Amino acid sequence: MKTFKHALTLALAAGLLSACGGGGGSNSPDRPGLRLDPETLRIEFPNGNILAGTGNAMIQARMLALQTDGIEDNQTPELNVTADTNWSITGSDNDPVVAAVADEVRDAGSLGNVIDILSTIRLTTADTTKNLALAGSYSFSGQTYNLSSPFSVRPPIPNGPAFISGPGAIALDPLNDVVPDDVAYQLLQPLKEIPTPENQTGTVRFCSDSDFLAFNGNQPYTQGSAPATITNPFFGNDDNQTVVVTVQVIDPDFDCDEIGETQVGGTDENPIFLSPDYTKTVQLIPAVVQAGGVTICGIINPEVDACGTDGTFNDASYLSDCRGLNSTSIDVPAGENLQMVARLNYTNPSNGNQPAFTDYRCAASGRLTWSADGDPIFDNGLDADDGSASFISRSEFLDIADSNPSSDVTGSFDNNNGSPAITDSLTLNLVDSTVSDIEIVQVDPDPNAPNTIFLNILQEDLDYRAQCTFGESNPVTATCSDACVSWSVEDEDLLTVNPETGSTTTVSSTDGSTVGSADLIATYTCAPGINDTQEITTVDDPVVELHLLQVSNANEDPEVRNVDAFSCVGRTDLVGTLADGETFINGSQQFYAHALFQSEAMNLSDEERANLDPSTLPDVSGADAVVFSALPGYANGDGSCATALGLELPDLPGSGGGDGDGSLLSGIPILGGLLDFYLGDVIDILTIPLDSLPGLPGGGDGGFGAGPAASFSGEMKGQLQANGQLRLSTVCIQSFIDNDGSGGLTEGDDLAQESSSVLVLPAADDNLLNFSNELCEILEPALTLGAGTPASGIVPAGIVVPLVYGVSLIADPVLNVLDDTVPTEDILNALITGSFSDLSIPGQPEFTDAPFGLGFLTNGLLSGTGATPGLEPTLVDALDSCLIDPLTLSVNSLLTGLLTLDPGALGDIADSGFSPAECAAIFGDVLPGDGIGLPDLPGAPGIPLPLPTP
Repeated sequence: MKTFKHALTLALAAGLLSACGGGGGSNSPDRPGLRLDPETLRIEFPNGNILAGTGNAMIQARMLALQTDGIEDNQTPELNVTADTNWSITGSDNDPVVAAVADEVRDAGSLGNVIDILSTIRLTTADTTKNLALAGSYSFSGQTYNLSSPFSVRPPIPNGPAFISGPGAIALDPLNDVVPDDVAYQLLQPLKEIPTPENQTGTVRFCSDSDFLAFNGNQPYTQGSAPATITNPFFGNDDNQTVVVTVQVIDPDFDCDEIGETQVGGTDENPIFLSPDYTKTVQLIPAVVQAGGVTICGIINPEVDACGTDGTFNDASYLSDCRGLNSTSIDVPAGENLQMVARLNYTNPSNGNQPAFTDYRCAASGRLTWSADGDPIFDNGLDADDGSASFISRSEFLDIADSNPSSDVTGSFDNNNGSPAITDSLTLNLVDSTVSDIEIVQVDPDPNAPNTIFLNILQEDLDYRAQCTFGESNPVTATCSDACVSWSVEDEDLLTVNPETGSTTTVSSTDGSTVGSADLIATYTCAPGINDTQEITTVDDPVVELHLLQVSNANEDPEVRNVDAFSCVGRTDLVGTLADGETFINGSQQFYAHALFQSEAMNLSDEERANLDPSTLPDVSGADAVVFSALPGYANGDGSCATALGLELPDLPGSGGGDGDGSLLSGIPILGGLLDFYLGDVIDILTIPLDSLPGLPGGGDGGFGAGPAASFSGEMKGQLQANGQLRLSTVCIQSFIDNDGSGGLTEGDDLAQESSSVLVLPAADDNLLNFSNELCEILEPALTLGAGTPASGIVPAGIVVPLVYGVSLIADPVLNVLDDTVPTEDILNALITGSFSDLSIPGQPEFTDAPFGLGFLTNGLLSGTGATPGLEPTLVDALDSCLIDPLTLSVNSLLTGLLTLDPGALGDIADSGFSPAECAAIFGDVLPGDGIGLPDLPGAPGIPLPLPTP
């Protein structure tokens, strides 16, 4: 008994200590915290440890460990220490290397951090399984723990035919054109003894036999799946018939429109038709609302934009005002207005795996109807089509108040498939409409700065709504009646309200510049003594960064905006005739201005600001103060432009003075002998009197140049279009904030950090567009080499842009004037190919071919000449080798070196890449002086560079 008493006493004491938080129990504050238990470290392959040896497959691995507090072990949650582990692969079968660990750990969503094990080469079916091990080394508390776990790399042996994976039935909202944007397909090849099939999507072309499911963009798709663009075939009509689409896979060397056409190799008796290698049938079906899928609610005094003309409900703005979604009855005030709304929950009747989706509607012609029964609480009944109504007046309500009037409203939805309508009901209890309170509510407030007007170029206002409390015993909160609310401000010199009556109003800064605070006042005018105030503050918010963005020429998504140093525009009337995909040259180019304001910058760290994506900043393109400009010249990489000044020229051949023996380019900041050729030989060949050409000395407008080859149109702000149908030049694009209202860039204006060069091309047909495509797409790394990193005393606009601009100073004015004089396409062909003998102009003799054209420069760089290879495989490296580091050279040396191939002008030659001799072989035919095939030219005194800037 004594022993029992002691045990009982100890048990009671332990219980007391534990209850009080002492004694080292699990809830004790003095018990050690949890920490990683290194003895439980383990390597896990969450998706299996068999890697397909396809050369592009991968599997994931993680390093995990349980926790301990020194008292209890094996406690969860398990810790993921993958990122702190050093990984390697061991095993003799990895020589040669068949698997490697990824360079970095990545976040794999629900799996957390993982390290990828990559297949590096494709094994053949004759190869054997490679047995390897993943080794992980993890350090904890000064001790290193080394673990290893086996995995295997198996040869990809097909196990049956490949198949197209993806949804086979897609349900679409029959009342809304919103479609899923995550539909994608893959071509998968099952493999023997490998659980994950090989993804072959990137090796084929996906096609469809219907525009309702299309595969757009460049193929093959390299991201592992083929995204499909869906168009809703049911929206806007009553046809609910299932649409059957066939997804097809073919060899990427063929186009989708070649399916079913005859191919080379067949005969008339036995033709060969292109047929898809794999197909999948996909059904587009109308989604249905099943039993229980309709829920209705009601809004008191709805805003004018609560319901669209098509019956859609603006749930993004007003869903919180719609009462009844979670109840069977609501109170509604007499004398006010009502809007009923139905929430429709759609499902896929053929595929339960497709997530359900929701649509909110006020009306749907022939599909959604409204009805009401019970007491006469409506003034003129409930509209059966759109669910709107007005309640009886307060005086009429008081006459029947003792009977607690109410009405049951029913919303009925017809799936239009012969099944019974799906319904839901809500009881409306009519209550007194006496207003006891009014509250000012900001619409869409900035959570970081509510009730604040930022004084910046966007000139944004604040929207407010008056919310009333109806009744006292069972109050109902809803938007006030329009006729019973007036708005005013304490200081009209600071703030302005518009309108001054109604349930909503907009508050603006009176002058757009005055900083201060004042009260907004809402007064309920249908009863005395009911009002509310809200202080509103105006703060100065200048632009601290302005950025110039555009939709890059080669970008497949027109909504994606980038900072891009180079782009092209072509002839508007030409580009529209080209088949999609043949060229990316646009008839116009859209530019945008995005700004970082002080209000946002003050919340960013230096690192966040340095890494800020300009496309995520507010679009200020539409602001009146934002100006886009296009100047003859090119961007020099720091937001400004390099452009030739209007300097005087000496007498030119055909201008009525001089014999042409002197330099044609004296004092002109352009390209010496090469342009002498263009000005002298080309103009002489054409035998066009220069004094008759507007834009040239002695010509019609008395000045040099035909104006910018492209300018911003008045149709859409920021839209750049070519001026005329035959232009060849570059323009420099800038954006700035016109702070002084002068319309031009002045010292006090805010200039965008970027400028952009745009090459205006006179491309005329698919053959000539080949040159244009090369310049814009393949040569863009060369064109923009050095842009954005200006060095001291130079203008790093790239290599080819200054060259083209220099050519254009002479060629573009001529081209511009010749639009109506000679066949424009023939002139274009002559400029690009040098084949002037092909021109046929009445009254003119046969012309002599030029030794080269602009296309030669492009093709020489890309394809090489003769035995000299081109630069296409390793473009940037090769240019670095030919021209050395352009950032270390002045523009004078750079262009001189390009035209003369003088090693002294180019500096040291890189260790690898092209030699000067190889560069000379490419450009030998276009060099001045002793260049092969080029006639002797008048003296070229050199290039007075760097080019002056405005």
